[in-house]
Amino acid sequence: MIAANWGEGFRKFAKNPRIHFYPDRIEVDLKRSLMTLEGDQTSRITILEPLARDLKMMDRVEGDVTKAAALLSATVGIGDKQVDLIPASDFTLLQQVIGGFLAEGPEISGT
Repeated sequence: MIAANWGEGFRKFAKNPRIHFYPDRIEVDLKRSLMTLEGDQTSRITILEPLARDLKMMDRVEGDVTKAAALLSATVGIGDKQVDLIPASDFTLLQQVIGGFLAEGPEISGT
């Protein structure tokens, strides 16, 4: 069902209990809570499908990790400073989920 709604790139996440699929978004449970821009604590991040402008924005930054962080910031709607505070294990999982959107398109350098 996940692949039918979201694409083949997401099939590998079907059994991950930290990832929740909805018709309009994907939510990921964090191992550690994060401070939002509003000053609240959250333990779940909502990911929206990246837009073309989000992908184009990656061309303006240097480095693979910086590109990944910029795309994460754009797709989850949190600031760069909040992204910088995400633990590596959560950051990696979030990047893998975002990569599912890119899995069926052309390969993009730096993602």
